[in-house]
Amino acid sequence: MRRKPMVPLLLLTLLPLVSTQAYAQAKTEMQGDSATAELTVPIGKTLNNFAFSQSGFLSYKGKPFSPTVKVKPGSVQSFRISLRKSAGLAGAIAEDADGQNSAYLLDLGTQTATPLQKTGMSSGAQQLFWSPSGRYMIVLCAYEGQRFIGVDLQTKKVVEGDFLGPKGKLWAITGAPWWANGADTLMFTVNETCSPYDDAPCDPERILAKYTVLLDPATLRTSIQKAK
Repeated sequence: MRRKPMVPLLLLTLLPLVSTQAYAQAKTEMQGDSATAELTVPIGKTLNNFAFSQSGFLSYKGKPFSPTVKVKPGSVQSFRISLRKSAGLAGAIAEDADGQNSAYLLDLGTQTATPLQKTGMSSGAQQLFWSPSGRYMIVLCAYEGQRFIGVDLQTKKVVEGDFLGPKGKLWAITGAPWWANGADTLMFTVNETCSPYDDAPCDPERILAKYTVLLDPATLRTSIQKAK
């Protein structure tokens, strides 16, 4: 059965996101051993050498990326960027008014871009995570369910994960994911409910179980550590 847009209840249980910052502000935080700067670039503005043109192009130091990073300016009004200065890399999320966000890995040295979705498609990207080893960048996506997309920072290979939860069930992440004691294992807690996309009758407000889940950033496979 084809999935329909996420029902309002599940939207309420999605991971709380960092609020959009004013374009003139940037903050620095630690993920693992590498500092990252988080900034938001509105359309028509330039910040920290990133420019988002009125025609929908994202550029860096006055030069476009290859392949071109271009979005529809009518629906995308800002890029949320996570800048990993020490590695010369950045992750960018185009914030779409309808939630059909797209995500990109940007190599600032070579001015190359790696889209984390197929051409003409959206990933529903919501939040970026850099692994403590510096090997992976993964993105939490939330549109018609939750899943992860990852990229190997050495090979630039993109891996797409399945929707979270076993067949006939949905997992909704609660709280903020965290790295397990500095290791390349992302952990998060989920509420399990029935799936409204399944043919069987479903009460999406009823929580069937709560789990702590481990995610391998190399394969995006999940395993349950413990049940509550």
